Amino acid sequence: MEQRAVFVGRDTEMALLRAGVDDATRGQGRFFLLTGEPGIGKTRTAEELASYAVGHAVHPVWGRCYEAEGAPPFWPWVQILRVAVNRSGDRVGELLGDRAPYIAQLVPELAWVVSGLAPALTADPDDARARLFESISAFLRNLADEQPLMLVIDDLQGADQGSLALLQFLVQSISDGGRAPLLIVASCRAAAVAQGSRLDDALGALAGGDGRAWIRLRGLRTEEVGRFIGTHAGEELAPRVRATPSSPPRQTSWRSRRSLRMSVSRGLNARNAR
Repeated sequence: MEQRAVFVGRDTEMALLRAGVDDATRGQGRFFLLTGEPGIGKTRTAEELASYAVGHAVHPVWGRCYEAEGAPPFWPWVQILRVAVNRSGDRVGELLGDRAPYIAQLVPELAWVVSGLAPALTADPDDARARLFESISAFLRNLADEQPLMLVIDDLQGADQGSLALLQFLVQSISDGGRAPLLIVASCRAAAVAQGSRLDDALGALAGGDGRAWIRLRGLRTEEVGRFIGTHAGEELAPRVRATPSSPPRQTSWRSRRSLRMSVSRGLNARNAR
């Protein structure tokens, strides 16, 4: 198993994201959308933020979208709800209240832990959807009152329409001015939120506004690449990169960084074998 690389760069972005974690600990809901090219480091940035969250008593919960066909509806939320139900322990019935039948539509294993669970009886599809969304929002907010939560929706470009609609609902619900110790971070490819795209239509209303920000991640600059090499290969090699002129500043994606790390490793192994 490959050891996670030391995080380099993104100082401005991480300052904004960490402030979001701090706000969540004070009961202020926040939403961030990380965008960028494939392999630029969106997931890695979210992982770094999750580590910061853990150190500040905020519990991260991940839901990953599945881009290929065959994923169940609301798949990233199903993953999040399963973790949330498990985390609730013996208090799950109390935290769910009369909303349990609606959430059980996505997490049927609730019937194993909530005794006497009756099916949700709502004939109108629009009313059923509204009750489902409200139930999920209330449950997650109740759980966050126990300990602040950081919800991560990774690879949002693979989300189904229902998952996007639920994300909209939840973001709007934590932005209503009430207490909401919840931070929501989503990541997606930049092309997926291009003007007129499916995600742009779905999430356009969430751009900007209080407690919301879209963050575009770009490649590492030359000096950051030097720091990366210094971390993995020792400072003896890093100055060669930092001294290399580049205009405009060279930027490096995750794939380039991985290739660079492998190249440095091979070079060091060859040198040490002499």
